[in-house]
Amino acid sequence: MGAGGEPIFPILLLLGRRGHFAAAGLFVVNLVAVISYPGFEPVMIKDHVLWAVLIAYLFFRGTGRWSLDGPLNRPKSAKLREEPV
Repeated sequence: MGAGGEPIFPILLLLGRRGHFAAAGLFVVNLVAVISYPGFEPVMIKDHVLWAVLIAYLFFRGTGRWSLDGPLNRPKSAKLREEPV
């Protein structure tokens, strides 16, 4: 998943397609990176924690207006119609 997910998941996030799935995938890739490299320095772990927080935000809140197709998914504003008398 790491080799295929690392290039694919950010593209999905950018496009706003399957944002929750892509954020969860990136979170797992980030977690595996931290677990599999025991020689991480504290600065590197701090960066991965920051990335995990940002990815978790996208997972829980979604890509929304930050995605490229965000304007397409906005609800249309209701126009007030005048009733005929």
